[in-house]
Amino acid sequence: MCNNTGNVDDLVWGVVFELEASQKPNLDSAEGLGYGYFEKAVTVETCSGSKITAVAYYADDAYKDAGLKPYCWYLRFVIEGAKQHGFPEEHVASLEAVGCIEDPDVPRGSKERAIQC
Repeated sequence: MCNNTGNVDDLVWGVVFELEASQKPNLDSAEGLGYGYFEKAVTVETCSGSKITAVAYYADDAYKDAGLKPYCWYLRFVIEGAKQHGFPEEHVASLEAVGCIEDPDVPRGSKERAIQC
């Protein structure tokens, strides 16, 4: 998700992936493009200081709800990914402090929990 704070000192930890153009429709579908989410090109400064252009998905303001919590299986993916990519311990701790809810779609939740991180 992309949320411009207007403060150039703010930063977002993330991972940039390169994919084939043929894979983009599947990513768009997984990210909800056209269903409350949009995309835009952003300039990303890497840890080494180089700048690249990437695509970021962001939520339409009408769909944002500060009271929503992620499904627990999804939050596990985020936390494990942050650890695997060497994000700072403080950032991982802030992710671990996020509350989560169980997925009401039990078969989907079971399927997602079975995926090894």
